[in-house]
Amino acid sequence: MIPTLYETFCHNTSYFEDKVIIKRNKSQDVLKELNDKKEYYDFIYIDGDHHAAAVLEDAVLAFPLLKHNGILIFDDYHWGAHMVDGKLNLDVPRPAIDAFLSIYANKIEVIGTGGQIMLRKL
Repeated sequence: MIPTLYETFCHNTSYFEDKVIIKRNKSQDVLKELNDKKEYYDFIYIDGDHHAAAVLEDAVLAFPLLKHNGILIFDDYHWGAHMVDGKLNLDVPRPAIDAFLSIYANKIEVIGTGGQIMLRKL
């Protein structure tokens, strides 16, 4: 039997179960709930909806939850970078990540690039 994405995630994070909090819902709803509770984290990994607006919204909502010197990682920086009907597809993570990096440039330090973008909150 092929495991679901959720089962795979649970397996992959089981080694850190005392440090990982799993919340199942739309990411924007969970992030708003966490902001309301004023909870803060050392590490946030963004890898959900791959539409540009959703990626940007996740990043903007996640950033206040990140502790000073906390690490934020964006997955899938190069995902979906292809032409659609002769035009570059911009409804993918990269333009949203680039916009976030520009807007928050004085509040972050980029510490890794490639398929994933890693940054530290200043």
